Amino acid sequence: SRPLEEVRDLYLADLRHRVGERHLLNVVGKLARVLDGLGAVRVRDVTPHAVMAFRSKLVDSGLSHRTANAHTATLKAMLGW
Repeated sequence: SRPLEEVRDLYLADLRHRVGERHLLNVVGKLARVLDGLGAVRVRDVTPHAVMAFRSKLVDSGLSHRTANAHTATLKAMLGW
């Protein structure tokens, strides 16, 4: 299983050629928050329970459900890439 940081770096390198600068900055920020919040080191360490708990923490900290969902959707996009 690959380290999440390696997958993130490869994903962002590919994304850089397909999206605008503003979108890329949003993705970079969301992934930084998600990867820090999950505490997972490798792809295999990301569990549905950990993602749901992280999403709940975002909402509890005052973020809207839509924003919390955007963070988890960004993680899903990276892992599905």
